[in-house]
Amino acid sequence: MDINKDAHQPITLRHPTAETRNAVRITAIFFVMASIAFLGELYLAVRSQHWQMFVIAGLGAIVAIVSGYCVFLSRRNRPRLAIKVLFGVSFLNVVISPLFIAGFGLIVGLGLILIVLIIAPQILSPKEFNPLLFISVVFASAAGLIDLLSFPTQLFFPAMQNTVIALGGIIVVAYSLLAISQFSSFNLPTKLIVGFLTVSLVPLGLLALLNGNYTRNALINDANQALSAGAKQTAASIDTFVNSNLDNINTEAQLPAFVEYLNLTPEERANSPEEDEIAAILHALSRRDRLFISSYALIDLRGNNVMDTDDTDVGHDKSSRDYFQRPLETGLPYVTPVRFSPTTGESSIYFSAPVRSSPQDETVGILRVRYKASILQPLIVRNNELVGPESHAILLDENHVRLAHGRNADMIFKSLIPLRPDQVAALQVAGRLPNRSIEDLSTNLPDFEAGVANRSFSPYFTTQIGAIDNRLYSAALAELETQPWAVVFVQPQEVFLAPIQDQTRTVLFLAIAIAGGVAAVAFVIGNLLARPLVDLTETVTEFTTGDLEARSQIQTADEIGVLAASFNTMAEQVGKLLTGLEERTHELEVSQGVISAVSELSKVSTHLELLLHEAATLLQTRFNLYEVHVFLIDEENEQLILRAGSGEGLQALSKNDSLDIALNHPQSVIARAARTRQITIVHDADTEENFWVHPLLPQTSSEVAIPLISRGTLLGVLDFQDKRSFRFSQSDIDTFETLAGYLVTALENAYLIEEIQEAREAAESANRAKSAFLANMSHELRTPLNAIIGYSEMLQEEAEDIGQEEIVPDLEKIQTASNHLLTLINDILDLSKIEAGRMELNLETFDVMNLVENVLVTIQPAIEKNDNTITIDNKNEVGVMHADPIKIRQVLFNLLSNAAKFTEHGAITLNVIRESPSSPNGHATIERDGEWIKFQVSDTGIGMTDDQVKRVFDAFTQADSSTTRKYGGTGLGLAISQRLCQLMGGYITVESKLNQGSTFTMLLPARVSSADYTRTDTTSRLN
Repeated sequence: MDINKDAHQPITLRHPTAETRNAVRITAIFFVMASIAFLGELYLAVRSQHWQMFVIAGLGAIVAIVSGYCVFLSRRNRPRLAIKVLFGVSFLNVVISPLFIAGFGLIVGLGLILIVLIIAPQILSPKEFNPLLFISVVFASAAGLIDLLSFPTQLFFPAMQNTVIALGGIIVVAYSLLAISQFSSFNLPTKLIVGFLTVSLVPLGLLALLNGNYTRNALINDANQALSAGAKQTAASIDTFVNSNLDNINTEAQLPAFVEYLNLTPEERANSPEEDEIAAILHALSRRDRLFISSYALIDLRGNNVMDTDDTDVGHDKSSRDYFQRPLETGLPYVTPVRFSPTTGESSIYFSAPVRSSPQDETVGILRVRYKASILQPLIVRNNELVGPESHAILLDENHVRLAHGRNADMIFKSLIPLRPDQVAALQVAGRLPNRSIEDLSTNLPDFEAGVANRSFSPYFTTQIGAIDNRLYSAALAELETQPWAVVFVQPQEVFLAPIQDQTRTVLFLAIAIAGGVAAVAFVIGNLLARPLVDLTETVTEFTTGDLEARSQIQTADEIGVLAASFNTMAEQVGKLLTGLEERTHELEVSQGVISAVSELSKVSTHLELLLHEAATLLQTRFNLYEVHVFLIDEENEQLILRAGSGEGLQALSKNDSLDIALNHPQSVIARAARTRQITIVHDADTEENFWVHPLLPQTSSEVAIPLISRGTLLGVLDFQDKRSFRFSQSDIDTFETLAGYLVTALENAYLIEEIQEAREAAESANRAKSAFLANMSHELRTPLNAIIGYSEMLQEEAEDIGQEEIVPDLEKIQTASNHLLTLINDILDLSKIEAGRMELNLETFDVMNLVENVLVTIQPAIEKNDNTITIDNKNEVGVMHADPIKIRQVLFNLLSNAAKFTEHGAITLNVIRESPSSPNGHATIERDGEWIKFQVSDTGIGMTDDQVKRVFDAFTQADSSTTRKYGGTGLGLAISQRLCQLMGGYITVESKLNQGSTFTMLLPARVSSADYTRTDTTSRLN
């Protein structure tokens, strides 16, 4: 087939080139990483709900789809188109993405330049690579410019940048390893460009990395110190608020009016002047902070609220409250945690102190003030941006529930991570949490939780602070002295790391500029250095294609000039050697004639008369002789009968002439060679005594007679005659002797074929009659069997419908037996078709591994039935083949089914390989052009003995009777499989050890043709 017939159609090569293999690897890596990037972008988009991220995810999906198509193009042997399409979609992505994600363009642009430098030289030619590199620099610069212009659509999203940097780094490393293995195949300008860029960009990258890390660490340390100071200052302000209120209420509780009023009996208090005075004092105290103080109350020693600015609370029993019990127990003022009212649901903080005349006197009651918990919010908010833009504080209680938030009041009274249901219930009973659902009382910030939990090891940590805000924050924690609370001061890292972003942009711009400049310089220098080498290469190409006068011009005095001069010297020497070789070639023409004669002799017809005639004619014309005769022995009449010959004398023979020679002829050279069974030579007939010149061959001057002996039996004599004396040299005689040996073998084969011809014809006639009988009987039996199967299915359904389920098992046995018998009949029909020569092949091109996967899906239940496992071992790319997929599937299914049937609790391995063409078929070595596909099925089952292996492909044969009884079967599967393989020009072999398992190997041409079908079908029927 002429490949150039249709150059525009994709052609699948039998041997994938290195270029194609590299393209498949490159596009596959890009496809995997693009798919991972798309999934990551989609996750970030869903999580952040930014429309820009959904656009980026859409671009990522397009890149992943196109890169998958590039893998397909590479596998279809179109590597250059695949790489160009891959870079085309990458260029578009590079200039579109920065419109939506800030800081994205420079990173992706520089990564694209590096990837072009690494990938393109492995696939593209220098003429294609150099413009592509220039285009990549232009697009990278455009992406950086878009980054700097700061479009309103841009979203600052550090998580996206980090993802791109990580995936880009993985891609660059993977491609770099691939390029290192292929670097030796790059042309010189490409090597110089890659080398210059490596030398320039790697130090710049390392310097930028080290400087960036140092600057980043310094900025983070400074930010941590500032945040720590802010956290401590905020904690101190809250402690000050708590301490001042404790001092105030402790002082207020020592007012004499409170002591006098509580010393009165309840009857004395009612409508007394003291009661009016106490009410006035409490109202006056509550007006001290009308916004946040919700009530002042006086509680007696029994816990009764005897006076309260909140009239709804007067008379209630407060003896169980901690703000009542703790001051009585300790004699000290007390502040409560934030509590929620079970009736109003409002959050409050209670301050209380014992009422007494002096610290040494006995307590007569409790003075309590109730603050709204919202007072904590302004204490936190007032410190917003204390240490820089967007910095703020978050107040947490001991359960890590937010009590105040500097930026988002909606986060108040929500825990950092979801609390256990029992914890939530207990806190709600204690009034520590509002009566809301668990989902409304928590967020899910494990990093925040871990940082707070590990504050004893380090007060600094990095976290996100909200589900919507995906930015990373640096945080510092400070604990309060008056309460088991903590203040966390946070600031977005992007704020204080802004100098690094500017520095990174500068470095990336510098890297892109260096990449463009170095690429241009390396291209110019590379061409200057490579020009003399290119000229030398062209000269060498001309010389090797036959122009022996081609010489290289010495353009430089460096090593390249020395190499050119050495080539010119070598060319002169090679010219002289070729002249001598021509003379030697002429001397070897005689030997070549011998080889050709032997080759043609081995191809002559096996028909005896035609064989001898063609052999004689071949030898006479090939060696330009006067006469060549083939005499065969007639032992009964003791004569040498001329059976074939060629030459001038034989052309003049009439019907009445004869060259037959008596075996006891005293002067005949031919008769003497037959009697002595030795080569007989006459160099000069004129000087030879008793030389018999046959009257019909008067011009004979030299003669050689070689006896044809087979296993000690004389078959005849091969005779050579020529008009010239001393015509036959020792080399000629050796050649004739070799040819005589081939002729003996051909005679043996001819005799053997004559003997078996009649037996063969009888056997073929009987075989055709048998095949016709089996085919007819199979058709006759299949019709009633199909009816039995159909009726048994109908009877099963009717039996189940009418409730006679006791007969269903018997009907199922009938159906199973019928199906088994139908399978046997189908096998017999297939076998009869093959043996009758009526089996046809439906050839088509298909993917081998797709066929294998379909077979595995079908065979899986049989594999699992005996608790077996199956493994596919595919070490290289198999690709496609042109054959009959239905018959290959039938054979492969049969091999796997046998392996599953004869293996229990074992392992089955299927190995599919595309390999070289020369392989044995069990009878001879078949030499073919093209490739072969090998299917190898191995199991760990019962195995076979050597005798069983010899009979395994015979029809109606199994290992032994016990195997048949235990495992069942007809013994036709492997016989049919072998014959189907032979129909396609292939075969099956087996290796097996008893109790250790078996390995069946099916070897088929990767491209089956009608010639394979004709030859193999004939061979199989002859065998």
